[in-house]
Amino acid sequence: MKRLFAIILSAALLAGALAGCNSAAGTSSSASTSVSTSTSASASSAKPVSISLWVFPQYEGYGDMLKAKYAAAVTAKYPNVTLNTELLSWDAGPEKLTVAMATTATPDFMQDGLSRLAPGIAGNLCVDATDLMGKVKSIILADYQKEGVKDGKNYYLATDTNDCYSIAVNVTLAKELGVYSLLPADKLHWSYAQFLDFCRKATAAGKAKSVYATQLWAGSRSSDAAYYSILMTGGTKILNADHTKVAANSATAEATLAMLKTLIDEKLVPDGAATIKDEAVYQNWESGKTVLYMTGGGAQTPVTIYNKTKAGDIKGFECDTVQYPTPDGKADPYVASWGTVGFVIFKNANDAAKIQATKDAIEVWFNTPSINGDLCLQSGLVPTANNIKLDYGDAVLNAQVKLSSENNAKYSTSDFGILESWWSSFRETFYIQLQGFYTGTKTAKQMLADWETTGNAVIVKAAASK
Repeated sequence: MKRLFAIILSAALLAGALAGCNSAAGTSSSASTSVSTSTSASASSAKPVSISLWVFPQYEGYGDMLKAKYAAAVTAKYPNVTLNTELLSWDAGPEKLTVAMATTATPDFMQDGLSRLAPGIAGNLCVDATDLMGKVKSIILADYQKEGVKDGKNYYLATDTNDCYSIAVNVTLAKELGVYSLLPADKLHWSYAQFLDFCRKATAAGKAKSVYATQLWAGSRSSDAAYYSILMTGGTKILNADHTKVAANSATAEATLAMLKTLIDEKLVPDGAATIKDEAVYQNWESGKTVLYMTGGGAQTPVTIYNKTKAGDIKGFECDTVQYPTPDGKADPYVASWGTVGFVIFKNANDAAKIQATKDAIEVWFNTPSINGDLCLQSGLVPTANNIKLDYGDAVLNAQVKLSSENNAKYSTSDFGILESWWSSFRETFYIQLQGFYTGTKTAKQMLADWETTGNAVIVKAAASK
């Protein structure tokens, strides 16, 4: 797990995921359903089996789509199999998974990022799916076939890649406030001073309408990777090279924290940063109350805005992304990616029928490209499969997705501990310290020292349990 996960989007992936960039308007997936609806005699006469799937809301309506489209595809192929999907929340879901893995109350299978599923693989809670990988190997791009391998066996099958973190921009609002020209022209390089100048002028221009430049949060259990991205782009290393201790207690981290605290002290963000959850930050940005959304995930945010606008769920606006600022505005960004999203199968009671039914269901997923195509079109995720061609129905959005994919390949990383099996426990040590800093009960130096102490304790405990 101690390895670089620089997402390398091959020519095949870019060509497949972004085919049809100049097609007529209309969001569509050109991939066709390839699962046969015919059923063997043995499958039709098999004993009924019910399997459970846990997922996170990759987009609004994802759970409903799976319950309808995916469940139907599974049952069409295997009439004896009933697929039950449970949608977890981003806030409480990670803790539920942690508890489930500690108490063997896991679902039959789960789709999530490898970083959260890694403890299950490391803890011998997951099923060896090497045989299943053999069946779908021709579909999964080679770059992603080695994800989640332990002792030469496949325990994880990657379905998609996450976008790297960035700042989403309400371009329409930025232009209305007269601050659009203050954004970096190349969408990549701007300094802390330039970023703060933008925030000051945007907030001043939006004061009459209670519009702020951006918003900070620390009341969540999620979106912490945005802060890791901000720190790393500022020159901070989260962990040392071999991931045995926290390395963030540094002058560079103090400088980055000082920049964030300036947003609070000068009231360039709404009050209550220590308790605000990331969901509220998104809602305020989506409703036009902030210009910048600092937890944006590359093209995933513009894709979401485009789809919600098209559906009539929100008042539309032009959306784009820029990268996080650096101290001098010259360095390239260095941002966090959760890596891939994929499936693991949990052993639970080692029920052979359930395990086989789950493997069959995952095989149906990979052989039904329209299902994963819908996921990618709605969420902005990029498929790891070679049988999916996407067209977002909008030339500007297609170009944004392409640029985001290229930036992902250049600037994103998971080589800061996020793929370690103990990361879920480690990440719990961050927000509690940030909350103290935001409320002023801790200085930046105290916050970083406390994070170093509590984070190192997690790493030591994990090493001792091996």
